[in-house]
Amino acid sequence: MRVILLQDIKGFGRKLEVKEAKDGYARNFLLPRKLAMVATEAELEKLNREKKVAAEKRQQLISKLKEEARRIEDLTLEFKLKTGGKNEVFGSISERDIESALKKKGFGDVRANLKQPLKSLGESKLEVNLGEGIKAGLKIVICRLED
Repeated sequence: MRVILLQDIKGFGRKLEVKEAKDGYARNFLLPRKLAMVATEAELEKLNREKKVAAEKRQQLISKLKEEARRIEDLTLEFKLKTGGKNEVFGSISERDIESALKKKGFGDVRANLKQPLKSLGESKLEVNLGEGIKAGLKIVICRLED
C-alpha cells in the first residue's frame, strides 16, 4: 500500500515522503495513529502543489537572507569598553551583545560565532550565521570609553 508520511518515522521515512508499506503495517499501525495517509491521486497532486509552494517560499527566504548578508558585510559594529591606565580592558563583548546590536540595526534572527568573548581593543572580524546555510563576515571595532 502506498502511503504519504505525515511525520518522520525512524527507520522508515521522513515527513511528506511517499512510501510503499506492507498492508498490515499501514492498516494497523500507520493509519490509526495518523502517522500516514493513503496515497490517492488527489492527495499526491495536493502534496506536489504544497511542495512547490514550500520550495518557492524557501527560495524567497534564501534571497532575503543573501541580501541581509550583503548588508552585514558592509556594516561595522562599534563597542565601547572601559579601560584602565595601562590599557587593560574591563569587560568583554559576547555573542549576545553582538546579536542584540544587530537586532537593533534591523536584522532578524542572526547567530554570532565567537569561540570566546572579545576582550581587546581594536578591530576584529567574525562570522555570523543567518540560517539556511547563509553566513556573512562582520567587522567589530572595540574602542576606549571616554569619560
